[in-house]
Amino acid sequence: MERTPIGERIAERGDSMAQIMVIDDESSICLLLHEYFSLFGHETIAINDGWEALERIRSMPVPDIFLLDCMLPGISGWDICRQLKSDPRTGQAPVIMVSALTRESDIENGTRAGADDYVTKPFDLDLLLAKIEKLIGGRVAKAQ
Repeated sequence: MERTPIGERIAERGDSMAQIMVIDDESSICLLLHEYFSLFGHETIAINDGWEALERIRSMPVPDIFLLDCMLPGISGWDICRQLKSDPRTGQAPVIMVSALTRESDIENGTRAGADDYVTKPFDLDLLLAKIEKLIGGRVAKAQ
């Protein structure tokens, strides 16, 4: 299997688990995803504020994937997605929009912003994990 840029970053870190940044203003969603992904050995970085997320992204290595809510205080998830995708440093990292907004126009907004996928709340954790695995090149291991 040919390595993706994401797979290259994982290999450079010397592990096979993903680093997942969750940007969602609902603390309960961040906690749920952190607990679930940690069962599979993944590192989760949870941030509740869009502006804080942009600052942290600029000052740290790029995560393997972003899970991004559309509705955030101060700046929309769509705007964050556009910034991520237009930045050469973060533009290759996949973005999954995770939102309670379910209209077709909302999903189209995510696509126009550059999102690689869109998952509506409430979501199925196993389906979300499968989407992450697909986007980062099958490097997500299943818990034993």
